[in-house]
Amino acid sequence: MSETSGVSSVKPAAEHILVARGLHKTYSLDVSRLDVLKGIELQVTRSESVALVGASGAGKSTLMHVLGGLDRPTAGGVWLDGESMYELPSRQLTRLRNWKIGFIFQAYQLLPDLEAVENVALGGWVARRPAAEVRREAEELLALVGLAERMHHRPVELSGGEQQRVAIARALINDPVLLFADEPTGNLDSATGAGVMELLLRLQRERGMTLILVTHEVGIAQRCQRVLEIRDGVLSGVLKTQQEQTDR
Repeated sequence: MSETSGVSSVKPAAEHILVARGLHKTYSLDVSRLDVLKGIELQVTRSESVALVGASGAGKSTLMHVLGGLDRPTAGGVWLDGESMYELPSRQLTRLRNWKIGFIFQAYQLLPDLEAVENVALGGWVARRPAAEVRREAEELLALVGLAERMHHRPVELSGGEQQRVAIARALINDPVLLFADEPTGNLDSATGAGVMELLLRLQRERGMTLILVTHEVGIAQRCQRVLEIRDGVLSGVLKTQQEQTDR
């Protein structure tokens, strides 16, 4: 099935930084198939924070990977800043993802042989930005997340909370407009997780980024402006709206 099968080709409104229409994702398993996403429709406003909640296996991470350009949908489309991501050639999609999207993963995904500052700088070097400029920005970001004294330590020498802060700094190195966080507090104790979440939301507000947070923890999700529930591959309900946030 093509990306635009059953999907309107009308360009999304400018106030929506991310739009998904008719998203399906199916995996073939030998003689069977697994339908993970089943017609997702989503619009996300610029600078908004949105949490996706749901049980394990509901399709949260798969949706994040498709929205972030990491995994091509079986059908449907995704638009970032008005650009149809999956109509781009592979090289252009990679460039778009590198420059405009930041990712924070539950398992940190830091390279073990690199120092913290090198892990943060890596995305800027991949983008072929000037090496000295990227190094300086990586040092500034590590200071911003409270790790100025730890920038020359390797991941094994850092606590879980410190590794997650390195991962946050790494996600910001190219000043993305959209930030995805997949269970960013999942491997942390409650106190450390709360601190990481506070840092993440503060940086998101200060930099005017759009945040999409994937979590199974409702308490963490409620820190975002809007909370959506995904169940069996479908966005099944709105648990919180921006208006509710304003009224509090």
